[in-house]
Amino acid sequence: MSLPEFNIHNLETLKVAVEETNSLGSPVFLAATPSTVDYSGLEYLTALSETSNGLYDIDITFHLDHH
Repeated sequence: MSLPEFNIHNLETLKVAVEETNSLGSPVFLAATPSTVDYSGLEYLTALSETSNGLYDIDITFHLDHH
């Protein structure tokens, strides 16, 4: 099985990625570029990801592969 990965930039892009993969029953990788982390803040993005993990029945992983 392929696992989707989406670059997120804010709450709205995170919600779309998580809600759509949840509707498919698929786990998801969320990624952020260094400029997104600089702009939004790592704590903000981490909190959004952790909150999503508690709201949906799929595995959600936030990773920083480009850092």
